[in-house]
Amino acid sequence: MYPRMLDLLQLYYSWPHEMDADVLAAFRCILNNRYPDIMRDARQFSNAMALQIDGVQFDGQNYTVLAAHPPEWIRSKFWVQMIEQACICGQYNQSGHRV
Repeated sequence: MYPRMLDLLQLYYSWPHEMDADVLAAFRCILNNRYPDIMRDARQFSNAMALQIDGVQFDGQNYTVLAAHPPEWIRSKFWVQMIEQACICGQYNQSGHRV
């Protein structure tokens, strides 16, 4: 996945080939910092779709509501993985112990 991202970045930006690893590392850092914002936006979108289509709203506990309505910009299989991870993290945060 990362080499493809590097190819996409090179469509818009240029740098010496020797700096590929540094550019990729910087890009990963940017994505890591943006991940909470991206997930917040995706959850809001998914919640709106669940409310509109199923009449059900995400209560902060039942992540299956969100899993059934992936955002348009995230593939379904990746969305389910992200929701499963959010569920595990939510259980971890509530219990204070590793699940």
